[in-house]
This record gives sequence, structure tokens and C-alpha cells, in this order.
Amino acid sequence: MLGDEIALLRVLIKRFADQIQASQGVGLSESAHYLAVISEAMLRLGSLLRTDHLLGGSERGTILEQLNLAIAEVSAEMALEQG
Repeated sequence: MLGDEIALLRVLIKRFADQIQASQGVGLSESAHYLAVISEAMLRLGSLLRTDHLLGGSERGTILEQLNLAIAEVSAEMALEQG
């Protein structure tokens, strides 16, 4: 199924978010660009999760639950790194 692609996208989103958190002195324009990139990646993740669910690859819960879990994981890690 799409599990490997979903896992890879989650890792890439997290790594990108980590790099953003580590950067110092980023301007507003650049921050807005980073937010747009992460938002697009999260939309693609949602699409992959939905497709996986429709193909029967997701037995653990609803698509909304999985998407919420993915967003919560990224948000929690970003909050931890902000202090």
C-alpha cells in the first residue's frame, strides 16, 4: 500500500520543520515561504492518507484520526524545540 510513502513524507515534514526551528534570524517573507511549503506537504500527506484509506490500507482508524495524529506529532515536536 502507500504506507512507505506516507511514512517518508512524515519524516521529511518533520526534518524540514526541525531545520526551520534551528534557523535563526529568518525574515518574515522566508518564514511565510516555509509555512507554505509545510502546508503543501501536509495537504499531500492528507491526500496520501485518504487514498490509502480508500484502498483499504488503513485499518487502524479513520482518515481524519490519522491526519490529526500526523499534525499533532509535527506540532508537538515543533513546540518542544521552541522551548
